[in-house]
Amino acid sequence: MIDLHTHSNASDGSVPPGLLASLGREAGLSWMALTDHNTTGGLPAFLRAAQGAGLRPIAGAEITCEHGGRELHMLALDLPESSFSQLQTFLEDVVARARESRQQLVLDLAKAGYPLRYEEIARAHPGSLINRMHIALALKDAGLVPSVKAAFDTLLSEQAGYYHPARRLQAADVIPMIRDLGAVPVWAHPFLKLDGSQVGGILEDLVPRGLSAMEVYYTTYTPAQTQAALALAEKYRIKPSGGSDFHGTSKPGVALGVGRGNLNIPDAVAEALFDR
Repeated sequence: MIDLHTHSNASDGSVPPGLLASLGREAGLSWMALTDHNTTGGLPAFLRAAQGAGLRPIAGAEITCEHGGRELHMLALDLPESSFSQLQTFLEDVVARARESRQQLVLDLAKAGYPLRYEEIARAHPGSLINRMHIALALKDAGLVPSVKAAFDTLLSEQAGYYHPARRLQAADVIPMIRDLGAVPVWAHPFLKLDGSQVGGILEDLVPRGLSAMEVYYTTYTPAQTQAALALAEKYRIKPSGGSDFHGTSKPGVALGVGRGNLNIPDAVAEALFDR
């Protein structure tokens, strides 16, 4: 069993990267990737811990980008250690723009009567890149929303008018950059917000740009979505990938390797993905 999409508290997960490797082994994983949002900060600790955990660690990152105005997330999987600082430098502007966007979001919420302070949120998550997940947790902890999901569905949605996304990288630029670093570009959870026709249209554009794989196994996918994703991967001759999108207590009910109990990604997926 494998899990090629997990998060630590270096981004918006709750588990330190060193502990994550141990939890992966306890969960019965044979391969495990750490893919924090727009940062490589947790990878050294994760790789060190994995050496004694008896599993195959995969260094990764989840990069926020867009294509045709739609937000996409690209996983850079199997990053060489020599590329960590280079990728982090590449992402510096992305992180800075995202920080400004989150600060403005908190300020606008406070002006609307939701008493949050960005500095307090940052102090509550030292070493993390603050994103909407942290703000959702702050809203929940303050009793302003009943759950993290409710925060995303209401106050933190673009439709609510408080959240204005930062200018994003273009997927067509991110994919060749990932390949140049020596990693595998994987489109994360394509069916999370898109249907088969929309996914197919984007694949038509991005596979010629070097997209290698996409997640066909994912925590929230229905069996029909998994089958549709597998069919599209075969049609466009890209490899399947999969992961739980584990965040620890930041995303309750999602467990390593099995998601909400519906995942069982075979080792052969990782073996094919990293056989280069």
